[in-house]
Amino acid sequence: MTRTELFTREMVGISGASSSLFLHQAALSLLDRDGIVVFLCGDNHFDHDLLTRMARERGLETLSVLSRIRIARLFTMHQLATSAERRLETLVLRENVRGIMVSGLVPLFSEKRIPEREVETLLERTLGSLRHLAHACSMPILLALPGNSDTSGRCQKVRELAETACSRLVHLPEPTKR
Repeated sequence: MTRTELFTREMVGISGASSSLFLHQAALSLLDRDGIVVFLCGDNHFDHDLLTRMARERGLETLSVLSRIRIARLFTMHQLATSAERRLETLVLRENVRGIMVSGLVPLFSEKRIPEREVETLLERTLGSLRHLAHACSMPILLALPGNSDTSGRCQKVRELAETACSRLVHLPEPTKR
């Protein structure tokens, strides 16, 4: 996916073992002189060291890159929903947000202690808010989704609902074993 393809008004699902790496690369590609990128991390996969290495490889000033990424560590589906429904729009209006990366959506919404109906309702509202934000603010929102073989039961249902909400899906190839 090229930089121009990332500048769209859509929510894109990224699946495969390299989806977290892809989100980091996309975040770096979306940054420009005055823009920022938001990374909603519900699975603890955000890696500032990886981002620093990638920035150095591209000849970018690492402090400048890291200072333009807003990270929210999320521990529950309710925190992700609140961020998507209330906080992101305020941030987008206040700052020059170029894109939003979301990792850990499926694990957060697969919590078995929460009734299934509550999960579905909250997930639909969250995905609807993200999709609306992508279109209204003319920016990409990328969701990291686990591969089909990585999900079962509730995880599979959450993944399928997320895929349905996305306007496009990108399936990354599995890394080759050496």
